[in-house]
Amino acid sequence: MPVWVTMLVSLGLVLVFIALNAMFMIWLERKICGRIQRRMGPMLTGPKAWGRFSMWTGGWFQTPCDSGKLLFKEDIVPAQVDRFGFMLAPVLVFMGALAVYVPLPISSTSYAQPGPTVVSVADLDIGLLYIVAITTFTVLAILTAGWSSNNKYSLLGGMRAGVQLLSYELPMLFALMGPMVLAGSLSLGDLVQVQQAGLFGIPLLGWFLVPSFLGAVVYLICAVAETNRPPFDMPEAEQELVSGFNIEYTAMRFAMFYLAEFSNTFVVCMIFTAVFLGGWTLPGFTPPSSLNLGFFSLPYFDLLAGMAIFFAKAYAMVLLLMWIRWTFPRLRPDHLMTFGWKFLLPLSFVNLLVCIVLAAIQQIYFGGNPG
Repeated sequence: MPVWVTMLVSLGLVLVFIALNAMFMIWLERKICGRIQRRMGPMLTGPKAWGRFSMWTGGWFQTPCDSGKLLFKEDIVPAQVDRFGFMLAPVLVFMGALAVYVPLPISSTSYAQPGPTVVSVADLDIGLLYIVAITTFTVLAILTAGWSSNNKYSLLGGMRAGVQLLSYELPMLFALMGPMVLAGSLSLGDLVQVQQAGLFGIPLLGWFLVPSFLGAVVYLICAVAETNRPPFDMPEAEQELVSGFNIEYTAMRFAMFYLAEFSNTFVVCMIFTAVFLGGWTLPGFTPPSSLNLGFFSLPYFDLLAGMAIFFAKAYAMVLLLMWIRWTFPRLRPDHLMTFGWKFLLPLSFVNLLVCIVLAAIQQIYFGGNPG
């Protein structure tokens, strides 16, 4: 198949997944919010004819109604804005949310092949570096939206977002460097395969969550800040900035910001799964390449099992982030900056030092990287 056909098919699949997954996550977050804070809307607006399941079926109508509203609302461009920047910002933020899916590995398969092949849009040798570089699109998009909107609240929200993202990108980068040192590679596929082999010859120590626990905690906190989710939603503080950098956006332009936020939330959970939770692998479990039940044969069983494991881990992390969002209050701006620079950054340095020591022990006494 020509390369351009493969690229177009992959792009279409990713776009469909982003749209459907965002709608599911909006519904799920509203359900969790309704359960934690006893909000009636997400619990009642929908079919309630399934008896004991009505607490989950209630709320189904709210997300489709909101999507239809955003789709058919009038697209308003205020007077005296920088039209080029105003229209470019939603495109930039959505491009970043789309492009970051390229190196994410979701499974592997050895069916009809001599060895395991990582399944992703493109298994880049510099996958981690690519992801860190692509996330700058979010900073540029938010700054562009705030600056071009000709609104002081938007400008303040954009400046806050730029400072916050810059402050928390550094500790997140150093937190990711620990697993990179342990694996000896920047490829996300290689990181998962190294975790499958195990550290020091012990499969249970394979997941980098164990040797790089500090890095996992730092990354998770920074990921919440990078996606502007509470308690780090300072750029979108309703009490101070009404809505922050996106206050002047309506209809589909606002929907693109909203869609990118939920897409980025899932992306950081997928990165955490691949880097710290072993990706599509489980300790002591290797699915066969095909499942033969005698009367039925299922090829690519290892691919399907790996995808199920990977997405189960990723959605478990999504539930954790949603739980955090509806539990903790928003941080003050000075506390947020102090926490990032004076606490998380030194912790990420400590984690990197521990990982360097462990990688040296592995190299000297156990013959190189686990993979």
